[in-house]
Amino acid sequence: MNGVDNSEGRKELFQYWLAEMDDALDRIIAGVPVNEKDLLDYSLDSLTVLESYLLHEIGSFKQDADENERAVVDGCARYLGETIRRTIGGEWWLAIDDPDNVNFGMPVVGGFANDVPPICPFYVVTASLDRRTGLYLSSVVSNIKMRVDSGFSDLLAMKRKLGK
Repeated sequence: MNGVDNSEGRKELFQYWLAEMDDALDRIIAGVPVNEKDLLDYSLDSLTVLESYLLHEIGSFKQDADENERAVVDGCARYLGETIRRTIGGEWWLAIDDPDNVNFGMPVVGGFANDVPPICPFYVVTASLDRRTGLYLSSVVSNIKMRVDSGFSDLLAMKRKLGK
């Protein structure tokens, strides 16, 4: 999505990306082994199945990845984002407000309770390829859920405001 420099062009590409969501999710689920497809129910537990598939399909992700690898990473990022939306809340948006933000130009899931910052599923998926634990995706989502449920981010914001 970073190929377009203007914000209107980025927004248009993002709308197309969102419109293709269901088809892209169907494609990624179709690639998972038959005996594991039923486990992909957008639950926290399903992320270990997804990550296992991801690690099996891709050794490491590089900028010059082929079209199939890019499709797998994109599909896994979409699935991760949808799992976050369905289990924690939030919505997809395009991070274009701050060009200095690490997520600039990328789809993110945000709008969580307690001022928990948005997350870029693409970056989480590519990080899981580096870490290769098999549990990275589920641990990231568990941590986000804990922060949203506990109000942990409000405490941090309060400490920053008070200078502590």
